[in-house]
Amino acid sequence: MAPKKGTKSKRKRPLAEQPKAKKGSDVEKQEPKDEEQKQQLEEELLKLGKLGPLQGIEELKEKRTEEQRKKEAEAKDVDDDFKIAKKTGVIYLGHIPHGFYEAQMKGFFSQFGTVANLRLSRSKKTGRSKGYAFIQFESEEVAKIVQKTMHKYILCDKVLECSYVEPEKVHERMFFNDNKRQKVVPWRKIDMIKHNSERTKEKKKQRAVKLVRLESKKRKKLKNLGIDYDFPGYKRDVEKTTV
Repeated sequence: MAPKKGTKSKRKRPLAEQPKAKKGSDVEKQEPKDEEQKQQLEEELLKLGKLGPLQGIEELKEKRTEEQRKKEAEAKDVDDDFKIAKKTGVIYLGHIPHGFYEAQMKGFFSQFGTVANLRLSRSKKTGRSKGYAFIQFESEEVAKIVQKTMHKYILCDKVLECSYVEPEKVHERMFFNDNKRQKVVPWRKIDMIKHNSERTKEKKKQRAVKLVRLESKKRKKLKNLGIDYDFPGYKRDVEKTTV
């Protein structure tokens, strides 16, 4: 039928042409380009610090099971219990008799428990015992037991004084050089040898002058006190030796 007058004829527009599917060779060429771009992006991220080798470790940590976490928690509890059991204790021991030194003390107190450290206070000049010591046991309970049993204990006619030292009062250097044995210097023997040694002529003269000077001071004191007393002293002996 012919179209009526006064009406426009509607023509059908052609559909948009759909893109043709690429051949298999083109698809294969596009995939390697995408891989190369990924590698480039990864390298750039590595440079910026946004992607690093720790990323894999963090992923592994997140993948841990609950059983592994429980085992780790149990191991930590065991370690904490072991640390508590290993808490040491220190005691102070006073009025220690002579002859009861480091070796004897270690042998005596080892019957209670293992002795970790022992320090007997000694004189720096003579090296002799000052009569008090500090003893450290590996167990705090053992230290408290020793304090109870050894307090007011009679040893060699001496009453011992034993007290527990609180951990806050234990100095870091309390047992510094505790294994160092201090030598006892025989000062009396040294003085005796020096006194009895033979004197030279010069030393004899010096000694005689000193004795005469002291004797003259004594004579002056007696004279000032009104005491008329004359006695042969070192002065006459010195005169005889000089004649």
